[in-house]
Amino acid sequence: MKKSILATVVALGLVSGMAHAADEVQFVGSVTSTTCEIIPSVNGVNNGAAQEVIQLGAVKVNGQGNAVDFVFKPSAAADNATNCDAMLDTGVVTMTWTGNYFNGNGLGIATGAAKDAYVEIKPVNAKTNNGTAILTSATSNEFEPAKLKTGGEGLKYTAQLFGGATPGDFQTAAKFNFSYK
Repeated sequence: MKKSILATVVALGLVSGMAHAADEVQFVGSVTSTTCEIIPSVNGVNNGAAQEVIQLGAVKVNGQGNAVDFVFKPSAAADNATNCDAMLDTGVVTMTWTGNYFNGNGLGIATGAAKDAYVEIKPVNAKTNNGTAILTSATSNEFEPAKLKTGGEGLKYTAQLFGGATPGDFQTAAKFNFSYK
Protein backbone atom coordinates (compact mmCIF):
# COMPACT_ATOMS: atom_id res chain seq x y z
CA MET A 1 0.00 0.00 0.00
CA LYS A 2 2.76 2.44 0.91
CA LYS A 3 4.52 1.74 -2.40
CA SER A 4 1.40 2.49 -4.46
CA ILE A 5 0.80 5.78 -2.60
CA LEU A 6 4.43 6.75 -3.13
CA ALA A 7 4.16 5.84 -6.83
CA THR A 8 0.98 7.92 -7.12
CA VAL A 9 2.62 10.92 -5.43
CA VAL A 10 5.67 10.64 -7.71
CA ALA A 11 3.44 10.29 -10.79
CA LEU A 12 1.37 13.32 -9.77
CA GLY A 13 4.57 15.28 -9.21
CA LEU A 14 5.74 14.44 -12.73
CA VAL A 15 2.39 15.36 -14.27
CA SER A 16 2.31 18.55 -12.23
CA GLY A 17 5.77 19.51 -13.52
CA MET A 18 4.72 18.84 -17.10
CA ALA A 19 1.56 20.89 -16.69
CA HIS A 20 3.58 23.93 -15.59
CA ALA A 21 6.12 23.76 -18.41
CA ALA A 22 4.35 26.51 -20.37
CA ASP A 23 7.21 29.01 -20.47
CA GLU A 24 8.82 29.81 -23.77
CA VAL A 25 12.35 29.76 -25.09
CA GLN A 26 13.32 32.46 -27.55
CA PHE A 27 15.85 31.83 -30.28
CA VAL A 28 17.27 34.96 -31.89
CA GLY A 29 19.67 35.27 -34.77
CA SER A 30 20.14 36.62 -38.25
CA VAL A 31 21.51 35.51 -41.58
CA THR A 32 23.93 37.92 -43.25
CA SER A 33 26.40 37.83 -46.08
CA THR A 34 29.05 39.38 -43.82
CA THR A 35 29.36 38.79 -40.09
CA CYS A 36 31.03 41.36 -37.90
CA GLU A 37 30.87 40.77 -34.15
CA ILE A 38 31.00 43.92 -32.03
CA ILE A 39 31.48 44.34 -28.29
CA PRO A 40 31.23 47.35 -25.96
CA SER A 41 34.16 48.88 -24.13
CA VAL A 42 34.69 51.77 -21.74
CA ASN A 43 37.93 53.78 -22.00
CA GLY A 44 39.23 51.22 -24.49
CA VAL A 45 38.88 48.36 -22.00
CA ASN A 46 36.67 45.34 -22.51
CA ASN A 47 36.51 42.17 -20.47
CA GLY A 48 36.37 40.12 -23.69
CA ALA A 49 32.65 39.41 -23.46
CA ALA A 50 29.61 40.81 -25.23
CA GLN A 51 28.28 41.90 -21.85
CA GLU A 52 29.92 44.88 -20.22
CA VAL A 53 29.20 46.77 -17.01
CA ILE A 54 29.35 50.53 -17.41
CA GLN A 55 30.00 52.25 -14.09
CA LEU A 56 28.03 55.53 -13.93
CA GLY A 57 29.16 56.64 -10.48
CA ALA A 58 27.08 58.35 -7.80
CA VAL A 59 24.78 61.33 -8.27
CA LYS A 60 22.94 63.55 -5.84
CA VAL A 61 19.17 63.35 -5.37
CA ASN A 62 17.60 65.15 -8.36
CA GLY A 63 21.10 65.60 -9.81
CA GLN A 64 22.90 64.35 -12.87
CA GLY A 65 26.15 62.46 -13.17
CA ASN A 66 29.00 62.82 -15.59
CA ALA A 67 28.50 61.37 -19.05
CA VAL A 68 30.49 58.15 -19.50
CA ASP A 69 31.80 57.42 -22.99
CA PHE A 70 31.56 53.89 -24.36
CA VAL A 71 32.09 52.47 -27.82
CA PHE A 72 31.21 49.35 -29.80
CA LYS A 73 34.10 47.97 -31.83
CA PRO A 74 34.84 44.69 -33.60
CA SER A 75 35.83 41.86 -31.30
CA ALA A 76 39.27 40.27 -31.56
CA ALA A 77 37.77 36.93 -32.64
CA ALA A 78 39.53 35.11 -35.49
CA ASP A 79 38.68 36.54 -38.94
CA ASN A 80 36.40 39.17 -37.39
CA ALA A 81 38.49 42.17 -38.56
CA THR A 82 38.50 40.74 -42.10
CA ASN A 83 34.72 40.32 -41.98
CA CYS A 84 34.15 43.84 -40.65
CA ASP A 85 36.50 45.29 -43.28
CA ALA A 86 34.47 43.50 -45.99
CA MET A 87 31.39 45.67 -45.34
CA LEU A 88 30.70 47.96 -48.28
CA ASP A 89 31.03 51.68 -47.58
CA THR A 90 27.75 52.23 -49.44
CA GLY A 91 25.84 50.23 -46.83
CA VAL A 92 24.52 51.28 -43.46
CA VAL A 93 25.17 49.98 -39.95
CA THR A 94 22.13 50.08 -37.66
CA MET A 95 22.25 49.80 -33.88
CA THR A 96 18.86 49.16 -32.26
CA TRP A 97 18.33 49.38 -28.50
CA THR A 98 15.59 47.32 -26.84
CA GLY A 99 14.53 46.46 -23.32
CA ASN A 100 11.73 46.48 -20.80
CA TYR A 101 13.17 49.37 -18.78
CA PHE A 102 12.95 52.21 -21.31
CA ASN A 103 10.33 54.56 -19.87
CA GLY A 104 10.08 57.73 -21.95
CA ASN A 105 12.82 59.50 -19.94
CA GLY A 106 15.54 57.02 -20.81
CA LEU A 107 16.55 53.67 -19.38
CA GLY A 108 14.77 53.26 -16.05
CA ILE A 109 15.64 51.11 -13.06
CA ALA A 110 15.63 47.31 -13.15
CA THR A 111 16.72 46.71 -9.56
CA GLY A 112 17.62 48.91 -6.63
CA ALA A 113 16.04 51.56 -4.44
CA ALA A 114 16.47 54.70 -6.61
CA LYS A 115 13.12 54.03 -8.29
CA ASP A 116 12.83 57.30 -10.23
CA ALA A 117 16.41 57.47 -11.52
CA TYR A 118 17.20 56.78 -15.18
CA VAL A 119 20.07 56.63 -17.67
CA GLU A 120 20.26 58.70 -20.83
CA ILE A 121 22.05 56.91 -23.66
CA LYS A 122 23.05 59.12 -26.59
CA PRO A 123 24.87 58.33 -29.83
CA VAL A 124 27.95 60.48 -30.42
CA ASN A 125 28.95 59.74 -34.03
CA ALA A 126 25.76 58.45 -35.68
CA LYS A 127 24.37 59.51 -39.06
CA THR A 128 20.84 59.65 -37.62
CA ASN A 129 19.57 61.01 -34.29
CA ASN A 130 23.10 61.94 -33.25
CA GLY A 131 23.11 63.41 -29.74
CA THR A 132 19.44 62.51 -29.19
CA ALA A 133 18.69 60.47 -26.06
CA ILE A 134 17.25 56.99 -26.51
CA LEU A 135 13.95 57.20 -24.64
CA THR A 136 12.00 54.16 -25.84
CA SER A 137 12.67 50.54 -26.74
CA ALA A 138 13.33 49.76 -30.42
CA THR A 139 15.11 53.08 -31.05
CA SER A 140 17.70 52.83 -33.82
CA ASN A 141 20.75 54.81 -34.86
CA GLU A 142 22.48 54.51 -38.22
CA PHE A 143 26.25 54.70 -38.66
CA GLU A 144 28.71 54.64 -41.55
CA PRO A 145 30.27 51.16 -42.04
CA ALA A 146 33.79 52.69 -42.03
CA LYS A 147 33.42 53.25 -38.27
CA LEU A 148 33.73 49.46 -37.76
CA LYS A 149 36.59 48.83 -40.15
CA THR A 150 40.26 48.52 -39.16
CA GLY A 151 41.30 51.86 -37.69
CA GLY A 152 37.69 53.03 -37.41
CA GLU A 153 36.50 54.88 -34.31
CA GLY A 154 33.64 52.47 -33.60
CA LEU A 155 30.02 53.24 -32.75
CA LYS A 156 30.28 55.83 -29.98
CA TYR A 157 27.74 56.51 -27.24
CA THR A 158 27.52 58.24 -23.87
CA ALA A 159 25.55 57.13 -20.81
CA GLN A 160 24.58 59.53 -18.04
CA LEU A 161 22.77 58.78 -14.78
CA PHE A 162 20.02 61.16 -13.66
CA GLY A 163 18.91 60.91 -10.04
CA GLY A 164 15.33 61.34 -8.95
CA ALA A 165 13.87 62.17 -5.53
CA THR A 166 14.50 58.67 -4.13
CA PRO A 167 18.09 57.85 -3.05
CA GLY A 168 19.56 54.36 -3.31
CA ASP A 169 21.41 52.01 -5.59
CA PHE A 170 20.56 51.74 -9.29
CA GLN A 171 20.99 48.94 -11.81
CA THR A 172 19.50 48.52 -15.24
CA ALA A 173 20.14 46.76 -18.54
CA ALA A 174 19.32 47.09 -22.22
CA LYS A 175 19.91 44.92 -25.26
CA PHE A 176 21.56 46.09 -28.44
CA ASN A 177 21.13 44.61 -31.90
CA PHE A 178 23.62 45.46 -34.61
CA SER A 179 22.84 44.95 -38.29
CA TYR A 180 24.48 45.84 -41.58
CA LYS A 181 22.70 46.31 -44.90
